Amino acid sequence: NNVLELWSLFDFFMPGFLGRASAMEALHRQVLPFLLRRLKEDVLQDLPPKIILDYYCELSPLQVSLLLWPTIKVRHWVDV
Repeated sequence: NNVLELWSLFDFFMPGFLGRASAMEALHRQVLPFLLRRLKEDVLQDLPPKIILDYYCELSPLQVSLLLWPTIKVRHWVDV
C-alpha cells in the first residue's frame, strides 16, 4: 500500500536491489505530485463490467493427500 512496503518486499527477495529505504522515501516524495490515486467509487462507472470465469480442475493424488494431512493429524491428536 505504500513505497516502504514495496521496498521491504524487494529487500527481502533481492537484498540491496532498491538501495536503502530512505532513498525510496526520497524518491516517493519526488514523484508524489505526479501520482494520481483514485477511489473505486470515483471510477466505477468508467470501468467495463466484471467478468468472472471459474475453472475447475481435479487435484492429483499427492495434492489430495497434502490437503487432507493436517486434518488426519489433528484427528489423531484429538483421539490420543
